[in-house]
Amino acid sequence: MLKSTNGLRRINKNKFLILLKSVFCVALFILLHSCGAGKYARLNKKLNQVADLKNFENHQFGILVYDPQKKDTLIKINADKYFIPASNAKIFTLYTALKLLPDSLPAIRYLADNDTIYFQGLGDPTLLHNDFQDSTSLKFLNQYQELYFSTSNFNEDPWPAGWSWEDFDRSYAVERSSLPIYGNRLTVFPGAESIIRPSLMKDSIRYGVTRYYRERARNLFYIPIVQQDSLEIPLKIDFELIKTLLSAELDGLVHRIDPLPEGNFQTIYGSARDTVLRTMMIQSDNFLAEQLLLNASSVLSDTLSSRKAINYMLENELQDL
Repeated sequence: MLKSTNGLRRINKNKFLILLKSVFCVALFILLHSCGAGKYARLNKKLNQVADLKNFENHQFGILVYDPQKKDTLIKINADKYFIPASNAKIFTLYTALKLLPDSLPAIRYLADNDTIYFQGLGDPTLLHNDFQDSTSLKFLNQYQELYFSTSNFNEDPWPAGWSWEDFDRSYAVERSSLPIYGNRLTVFPGAESIIRPSLMKDSIRYGVTRYYRERARNLFYIPIVQQDSLEIPLKIDFELIKTLLSAELDGLVHRIDPLPEGNFQTIYGSARDTVLRTMMIQSDNFLAEQLLLNASSVLSDTLSSRKAINYMLENELQDL
């Protein structure tokens, strides 16, 4: 119980620091818009005093406000310091993908027998994803009438270690899986009549304002009645959902099979690796980063594990750094 209490205290402290920094930034914005040029020196002094407060001593932040017309620096706090970029772990993911993955991402592993195919996903995140619209695997699978799908190669948690459970409905906390489809998310596009993707989920939507956009343990969604921008909500991933979404896109029947039969399995390749990596880095996309690590591990073993990809890189590629 003591550990749980301490954990809550740490969480509350972190939230307090985030709030304090937010208030600091808002105050700065207001002050900048209300101050004349002659007051910037006093403002700069005041902000430096705030920056020296004890609550900020273990945190990195910097401010540089520059007037391009007058070519004059108005505010300068820690402006000459070097800072670690946000989501810097994605740099390692980028390097791992470039080292391990081929030019096109491994999409599915399969064994075909006449009109029957046995297959499993290899972590490729692009199948019907909003940014890529890849359908390579679907076109290939549509050649078969009986489809047996296995998820036995992925047994990890839907989120990697360190993610907060309360972010389950946020677009940056999409669940991982062996065969993502539609980016493992529900997308609601605004308009006179909201466009839902995947459309099969439209009966799972309720309109109104609640604390969360989705139920914690099931795919029941709550959408604001007035919506200005597209809304992306993570799907709760399980086999039945993936089976349903796949079956809607394929002519044959999708069945579950675990484990797969033995045989000479082949690999189908999908989207261009560099296109996906570029999107991941520009958008700082957590889902793409996590899936690419799983995808990279598919070239090392039959089991999808981000830890395997990371350990391989540390032991074989980065030992001299």
